[in-house]
Order: sequence, then structure tokens, then C-alpha cells
Amino acid sequence: NRGTAPTNTQYAAQTSTSKFGGLALDSGKALMYPTSVMTGLTDFTINAWVSDADAAHDTGTNQKIFITKDGSGNNQVSLERDDTVDNLVYKTVSNGGTSNSITYSTNPWTGTSNFHMITATFRNNPETGENCKVLYYNGSSVGTTAASTSAPTLSNVNQVRVGGDGTSQGEWLGFIDDLIIVPYAATSDIVSAWY
Repeated sequence: NRGTAPTNTQYAAQTSTSKFGGLALDSGKALMYPTSVMTGLTDFTINAWVSDADAAHDTGTNQKIFITKDGSGNNQVSLERDDTVDNLVYKTVSNGGTSNSITYSTNPWTGTSNFHMITATFRNNPETGENCKVLYYNGSSVGTTAASTSAPTLSNVNQVRVGGDGTSQGEWLGFIDDLIIVPYAATSDIVSAWY
């Protein structure tokens, strides 16, 4: 399913700037998917190859690679660029509004021609020694959260978007290629093999 374009954006496939050839989501464009992509999940992994404008050319605010949430902004999962200091942020918000973020603060954005693999995993009931959330950059873990206090109730989400949050300031200014969502929390060996 390729999804549908939100009313304030357009879908554009781009052939000259993609990681693997073929098509990638064009800069400044977004896709909206059916909520069923996320509503049945308790554990999940979101993986994508992304490029973004370097800090000198960035004009967005909290640009979204991926976001799902309910109408009140709760039950949220997002991968985004925090424009204040150009961090990569993996954020979850529970049904009650409890928020938790993993932040990779080494400015990873090196221009739209350079793709990086971003992976976010979520395990709803981690066992001893496992983490609830893990953020990977180019196949290596760059941050973890052990507790699941900010676990979203994904059956409550009413939007799933790739490349933006529906606002002009939340548009992803680079390219997104080969995005996958799988119904399990990928382990580090799986993520490393994807890279």
C-alpha cells in the first residue's frame, strides 16, 4: 500500500536522489497511511534510509521522518529532527500523556545526497536485560530506554504519516527511501544485517 497524500501536501516520487535506485519520497512531501499500519502492534520496528539538509540549509522545525498519534497528540511514536540543535529524536507518548525521548545529539545530517539508516525499535514488555526502546543510527545503537512508562496505545491512533506531520514546519526537507515497519522489536544483529 503506497498510502495517500494528505490534503495539504502532494505525493512525489523522486528517481535521482534515492539510496537504492528507483523511487524515494521527495523532499518536502508527505504520505499518510491507513491507521491499520500501526493499530494492531504492541512491539514494532521502524527502519528507513534518510537524508536531510545540513544545518546551514535547514529551515524546518521538528521535521518528521515518521509520526503516528491520536487526536490529542497522545499515543504518539515519532522519529524527527529537533531543529533547535539538529538532534535525531525518537519520541513516544503514552495514552495518559507521559512522554519519553531518546536523543542522538551528534549532528547526523550531512546533506541531501548522503543517506543514513535510522531504526527505532519498541518492545512493550521487555524482559530482564532487554530495553523497551532502542534508537539506531547506521546500524549501531545510539540510545536506549529500559522502562515502558511512555508506551503508546496504538489502537487509539488516528493518523500515520511519513515525511511530515501535516504542518509546513514539520515537513522532512530531505529524502526518505526504503521505509519498513515490522511487527517485532528487531534485535541488534538484525539491524546490523539490514545496514
